[in-house]
Amino acid sequence: MNQFITKYSSVNILSKALYKACAALIRDFNEMHTLSNLKRNNFAKISISRAKNKIKDFICLSVENEKWEMQISGIHNFISGIPFFSMSAKLYRENEITVVTIDPFHNEIFWAVEEQGAYFRHAKAQVSSQNSIERGTLIIPSPHINVNKVIKQIRCLGNTELGLAYLSIGRVDGILVEGEVMSNLLATESGAVSTKITLHQKEYTLFSNQFLLKHYADMF
Repeated sequence: MNQFITKYSSVNILSKALYKACAALIRDFNEMHTLSNLKRNNFAKISISRAKNKIKDFICLSVENEKWEMQISGIHNFISGIPFFSMSAKLYRENEITVVTIDPFHNEIFWAVEEQGAYFRHAKAQVSSQNSIERGTLIIPSPHINVNKVIKQIRCLGNTELGLAYLSIGRVDGILVEGEVMSNLLATESGAVSTKITLHQKEYTLFSNQFLLKHYADMF
């Protein structure tokens, strides 16, 4: 993986930390295919723990007295041999919040700096302008969530962080998120709007563009 450089030192630190764990994570993912189902869970735990330690070690050396967090998402996909997992990191500085999400398998990087916009690699990210619920694609966190209207394009990807990244560049048009997720900043900085929804006593946030948000909200 090549080092990713921007004018923001926070993005450079987080992306370098995440990329340091990429090669080993992809190697372990490819090795997963040779293991029995019984051995995969333990192997995955070791692999993910090792990746987190690499990220942690680099960030701890690069920042002082600044809050940060990280997340590896799509772990079930990783264990199942589905190449849809990601690594994210978030850095809180006095006047800025930065989020970086990397898809190591496809070598894609998404990032956002609060009040400075969201980006896919070096290009400005922008939510889709889709205004048709029939043609739009909505991501939900679980196949057990009831949708009141029948639409063709509903997906359950098993990785909310990448789902939000995809929303930020218009690959999908809406996403229902459970709880607080690191990559929410990608959505808001790319122009997404949101509303809160309560389903089965759980609180969700629905993100979409200004045309589709109300239509998607009426589906639940």
